[in-house]
Amino acid sequence: MHALNPADRAKSIENTLRRRAARSATGAEGIVGTEGAANAATTPVHADDVLERLDAVIKRLPPSEVGDPAKFKQEWQTLLEHGEPALKKLLQPVANSNPEFSPDDLASMEAVVIADGTRPSFLLREGSYAPDHPFLGDWKDELTDFRPSLRRLAGCVGRLQLPNGGPAKYNGTGFLVDANDCLVLTNYHVVVHARQVSGVAMSSTGTGLDVNSAWVIDFNGEVDSEKKNRWLVKEVRLPAGFGVSFDGVDAAVLRIEPFDPQESRLPQPAIVLSGDPNYASGARAPTLGTIGFPGYPDKTLPAGATVNWNFVITTLFNNLFGLKRFAPGEFCDGTGSVEGDQLGHVLSYDATTFGGASGSPVFGWKDEGSPAFALHFAGLNTEANYGVSLHKAKAALCAVGAPIS
Repeated sequence: MHALNPADRAKSIENTLRRRAARSATGAEGIVGTEGAANAATTPVHADDVLERLDAVIKRLPPSEVGDPAKFKQEWQTLLEHGEPALKKLLQPVANSNPEFSPDDLASMEAVVIADGTRPSFLLREGSYAPDHPFLGDWKDELTDFRPSLRRLAGCVGRLQLPNGGPAKYNGTGFLVDANDCLVLTNYHVVVHARQVSGVAMSSTGTGLDVNSAWVIDFNGEVDSEKKNRWLVKEVRLPAGFGVSFDGVDAAVLRIEPFDPQESRLPQPAIVLSGDPNYASGARAPTLGTIGFPGYPDKTLPAGATVNWNFVITTLFNNLFGLKRFAPGEFCDGTGSVEGDQLGHVLSYDATTFGGASGSPVFGWKDEGSPAFALHFAGLNTEANYGVSLHKAKAALCAVGAPIS
């Protein structure tokens, strides 16, 4: 996967902060299409405003998301110690200077935009988030009307795992796309992970794979819940040109059957899939959302970093990963403009995701029916997230049963 250099990574964070500032200044409807992009690019952002927002959000976090107060305060201070000078370097550079950003600068700014609500990630309970959650910020008015639809969408998203798997041991995310034929959409690399890491036995059928040992999708997987709604994966249908990450169409259609008649309840209705080309360019849904099961951040310490930023972020998230989350965000790059995408079928966006969210739906939550228009497959902290455009992959996925309109 293509990785941005430090200057471009810093610019990506700056663009995210400017998009938020533009949304706050003009209202949600003020950022539309190319005009909105121009507004965001020229909207001033001040480091002190970002830090004040961070301080206000952190102080209002509910105890259930803080954990150990002493540890939380320590990591918060670490975040401020590095984040404040980094933000000022980014947003208030000295005239004619070309600031350089260290790994600690980049990691601290990424943590800021997650923790201050610029790129929020909401734990879901009964398919929704707390209506007074401090992460809402200026997302609140936009999201209030969406909450009933969120419950419907969230019910269709599940965690792929072994039958005894859970938040600490799973393969990725999938979501129901056809309730009549019991079909789920996920990434091909999630299937590969199930075979190679979890040891799920599969045999080739020529056009796909039969699943010969127990592999399930659990449509519950929420925080503070012991409920399960597991379904057995029986078949993997592979589209033409399938591959991992940027090397092909990173998608697979799964056919599922009940795991337990007393437990298995198929969500209704399924998530609608759209192949509208306007979604592929960002013209139709400049604001979008994902629902999935983000796991722990990458534990590898970036070269040159002096702080274990994985520990900081896990503390700020109260170590709650592998659980169902909703993350709103904004469109970044349309198909054909993502560097490293040789096939021209990838788009990018800035919603907060970590590993484990692979296979999540990317949907236009402001549109009627909140259709999914992309399949999330990868992301890099401080850079962007990437999804397979259903417009570009429509023919290949429809051929294996995905009902893309």
